[in-house]
Amino acid sequence: MSRPVSRRAIVTAIIKKDLRAYSRDTLYIFLSAIGLVLFIGVFWVTPDTVDETVVLGVYQTDLGDLLERLESGLESGSAVGAAQLPAGSLSQALDIVQLPSSDALAAVVAGDLEAWRTADGTVVLRDKAAGDPEPQAAFRVEPQIGIAFPEGFISAVAAGSPTTVTVYSGSGVPPETRTAMTGLVREMAYLVAGSGLPVTLPDQQDAVLGRDRAGDQVSLREKMRPMLAFFVLMIETFALAS
Repeated sequence: MSRPVSRRAIVTAIIKKDLRAYSRDTLYIFLSAIGLVLFIGVFWVTPDTVDETVVLGVYQTDLGDLLERLESGLESGSAVGAAQLPAGSLSQALDIVQLPSSDALAAVVAGDLEAWRTADGTVVLRDKAAGDPEPQAAFRVEPQIGIAFPEGFISAVAAGSPTTVTVYSGSGVPPETRTAMTGLVREMAYLVAGSGLPVTLPDQQDAVLGRDRAGDQVSLREKMRPMLAFFVLMIETFALAS
């Protein structure tokens, strides 16, 4: 009467058999090794941080210090758009880049022109397609969304006359960002008119359930960690199936 075989011995025998079959196919041995090396390389190349700053392009002719006044209002939490912008003060969540014309603003948001900011805050435009050189001692800023205020915006709003503000947004801008910029324009109109909101907002308390990811978003590198195990299993499955 034969002695019963343990499950560990059965699993060990199957693994040895699969490894012998796998070692006979040098192509999949090579693909497994090179694929694993490439995937790990891509993992370390991908960014391990998340930039949560929204770069806003603005064209205006007569706003004066209105942008600074709006920033002070949002940082104190009194503005409409403050509830829709990412956590943290406006100086951390919103980077305002002023451009010389509405056409330039549209071209920068569309990617046809590049905007570079020098150390003193001056914005320099570069047409890469025309062969313009990169500005020295400057870094590139890439507005994902832009707001073009018409001439006479302040006087029109103060007088209660209708006026149109154009909001440019790239195809990859999420809807919540466009909604936040709409609230930003509305808050500017209220600041100019010198009046409060036409509605009374109810008191509210915010309770974040689970881990609050505001200001601590998951980076692309961290998102790739589960994919590493999936990639290894997929390669080995192909190898054993062949």
